[in-house]
Amino acid sequence: MSVVVPGSDIHKVLVALSEFLGVPMTTRELVDETGLPLKQCSGYMWTLRKRGLAQSRPSDQRNGQTLEHWVGELL
Repeated sequence: MSVVVPGSDIHKVLVALSEFLGVPMTTRELVDETGLPLKQCSGYMWTLRKRGLAQSRPSDQRNGQTLEHWVGELL
């Protein structure tokens, strides 16, 4: 079972995603929601995916390689 410590930075990322269940968010949007640095948000998303707490897919945006992340069922 994966545990995320309440109040930690990784918890902030998970909470931001949980507020929009099933709605994909880019890493840049997570930065805006959490106030954390881009590299840190990206690293936390990798960890959340590895733990099975979040999912990601490539975005269809044309501004370079971007991932969309979400928790719950994708809407």
